[in-house]
Amino acid sequence: MKPSRRFATFLILAQFCCLGCGETEPTVPLDYHFAFPIGVMVKDLENNRISKVPVMLNGRIVGHTDRLGIFKMEYWELEGTEVEIALGEVSGYRPVSEVVRRETLEKTTGETNYIPVPIVISAQYEMIRKEYFFWIHAKCDKTLRPSSCRSNPVTLNGKEVARTESDGYAEFLLSEIPGQSVTIQIETPKDQFGGEDAIAIIPANPTYSVKLDKEPHVYLIEQTFADRLGGEKSPKRGSSTRRDQKKKRRTKRRPKRRKQRKKPKPSGVIDLF
Repeated sequence: MKPSRRFATFLILAQFCCLGCGETEPTVPLDYHFAFPIGVMVKDLENNRISKVPVMLNGRIVGHTDRLGIFKMEYWELEGTEVEIALGEVSGYRPVSEVVRRETLEKTTGETNYIPVPIVISAQYEMIRKEYFFWIHAKCDKTLRPSSCRSNPVTLNGKEVARTESDGYAEFLLSEIPGQSVTIQIETPKDQFGGEDAIAIIPANPTYSVKLDKEPHVYLIEQTFADRLGGEKSPKRGSSTRRDQKKKRRTKRRPKRRKQRKKPKPSGVIDLF
């Protein structure tokens, strides 16, 4: 065989052998399930993250957003499957953006394999605040002076919001998300021992936990206070109570002596003295 023919035959064999040596698209079975990533992020209008937002896939709750307002999962399914992702209701908020997404699961081709296309939902909610009115009434019983129920601080979640007036009433307006729990406290005067001004109020600094209704509401908190010491107050030095004075008087008084009757004198005798 001539050299030119040998060279031509070599080129043909080389081209035949190299068929399929280039980049080819990977093949997978028709019933192969891919792990499609699904991500959700929920914020309010002030970019604060919202937690506990239900995430539903095809009408079934599959989880909730965490404290960072994020939810992640992998959904194993066939390519081309249509899915619906929706966000549920959360107390105190309402959506201002799209919360329902319908997508077809797709994949993209990588260098050596297929890559599922992730589905990402970013939603925004706004707060629904409602107004709640609170009446606080501090009442003093007979063991306390009325002044003990005046000018008492009223705190909401540790922050002073009002003080009781001369009639023992205090009031304040709260704008808050329905369903939230708040803590209200009436601060009482500190205990004092010794002297006529001794006082020990019960209950001391009572605290109340209130869960806010779904609709605006008026709350009334009434509390009656008493003095634990009652009438057992120790007197000041140098002073004495009426009871003590009576005892002193009784000790000073001497028992009266009975008058002895004089013996009758014999008749006929005249007493010159």
